[in-house]
Amino acid sequence: MENRCSDLDAQEGNLLSYAWKLWNEGKRLEFVDTTLENYFSTIDIERCMHIGLLCTQEDPSKRPNMESVLIMLNTHLNIELLPPTSPPVFPYKHETTPIFQGSIGIAVEDVITDLSPR
Repeated sequence: MENRCSDLDAQEGNLLSYAWKLWNEGKRLEFVDTTLENYFSTIDIERCMHIGLLCTQEDPSKRPNMESVLIMLNTHLNIELLPPTSPPVFPYKHETTPIFQGSIGIAVEDVITDLSPR
């Protein structure tokens, strides 16, 4: 599963969209890596996924700050979390991703041409 989308119609092609889809369908445990088998707490998995979705909401003012995230992650009390809203859609088109807007128009491919060590 890629963490970014290469086609606007392929919303399930990125990790965040896939997590959001599973969250809404009530299939949250399908997000867990199968190699973990059953060596995890269902409550902890759902809580971490919930907090992650809160941190990726499209409206930055609705995202919790780091202090709140730490409290949510470290508190074992039954604190009810707000429901997350839809995360943003990240269109990604590798061939046409300019680094600068305007007359320069340099594409990523033009800048990074060789990935060899120095």
